[in-house]
Amino acid sequence: MTEQLDNTKVNVNNGLGNNGGQPQDSVADQNSGAVAGSGNPADSNVTEGSNADTADKKDVAPAKQVVSKKFHQETFTSSNGNEYLMIFPGMRKAAKLKNDADGVMELHKMFMKEILEGKYDYKTFDAVKDDVDRTKEVTVTEDDGTEKIYHINFQSIKQVDDMTDNSADRLGRLSDYLSYEYIFDNLVQEDVNYDYFDTHAGFTAITDAAMNLYSDLMQNSEFAEVMNAVNDFLNKMFR
Repeated sequence: MTEQLDNTKVNVNNGLGNNGGQPQDSVADQNSGAVAGSGNPADSNVTEGSNADTADKKDVAPAKQVVSKKFHQETFTSSNGNEYLMIFPGMRKAAKLKNDADGVMELHKMFMKEILEGKYDYKTFDAVKDDVDRTKEVTVTEDDGTEKIYHINFQSIKQVDDMTDNSADRLGRLSDYLSYEYIFDNLVQEDVNYDYFDTHAGFTAITDAAMNLYSDLMQNSEFAEVMNAVNDFLNKMFR
């Protein structure tokens, strides 16, 4: 299931009024580690491998990498080759975004509106071809030998976030009961519910197939890639 910011994460990658500009990488400031000479002419005559040279080398501290927070934008390239410019809105606004989000769907809407440069919404990512299956047919054999086909379908990537939010109990923990209820009510095209399976086979086959689709979209879809990239980008700025 997608982890939320700091505790939820999903795998999707397709794209506010933020300022544009060319994306720039973080700057690494390397200490040279050079040791100044003493100014004594004799110092220049120290041969390689001498005690003085060895002592100098021992005193040189390893180069320390310093990552600059000067550049508050970064370009993410998805596995499909699509580029997304992310712009940091500042500590105060970013902290408020994280604090005010009520669920994964609201958080991701904020990501698309406030962090990604350009116009992005769920429909944008629905249009991206990422080769991740969103539909599945399940054939179930009833006790009398007859077969019935069930169709499972994520009509929009938005349903991934919707399912995540609706599968959490009052303590925020994942509930299989609520997940399956969401599957029956929203993803299975046929008219099924818990009571339906009192007299029909296929409960496990259908729920397993739906959960596999959900997990794959959470981990490998363009939308999940981009949302995870935005999440990581914000976390770097909060270090």
